[in-house]
Amino acid sequence: MNHSANPETTGWEKVLRLVQDAFAYMEPIMGFPPRTTSMTPETLADRAAAGTAWVINPDDPIACLFMRPSNDIPGALFLSMLAVRADHQGTGLAAELLQRAEDEARALGFSQLTLDTGSALTDLRRRYVRWGWTETRDDGEIVTFIKSLHPAANAATPR
Repeated sequence: MNHSANPETTGWEKVLRLVQDAFAYMEPIMGFPPRTTSMTPETLADRAAAGTAWVINPDDPIACLFMRPSNDIPGALFLSMLAVRADHQGTGLAAELLQRAEDEARALGFSQLTLDTGSALTDLRRRYVRWGWTETRDDGEIVTFIKSLHPAANAATPR
């Protein structure tokens, strides 16, 4: 069901539509548009080429996740653009992608995962905490989360 996205052949227009649609609810809550509103298909292809992109059902994307080594936190894999199409939300796809990222990060020797989300997205923030993530920074607009990959450190599994 999961597929790594090939930067040269993936239909990035469809993936961009998925991400922008999935993030559209955020603007009224945050008071500013998500960064995805200014992205292009080329932006996504470049991000995939700089790291890894997983797209579930690439011909008609229903979920995706982008990853790359963190620029800010040594030993961390940075996750971004976790998106699930509205008609597939609540089916476990986000949890599946996060678990796969955790497994991949361990296999590659990373000691932690990191991601950012909007400070005002309180429901999403609570979900990450419930899944074993720890808030490490909140600048009033963006919150950074970290999840340690030491086996005993995180008993919570995404569900």
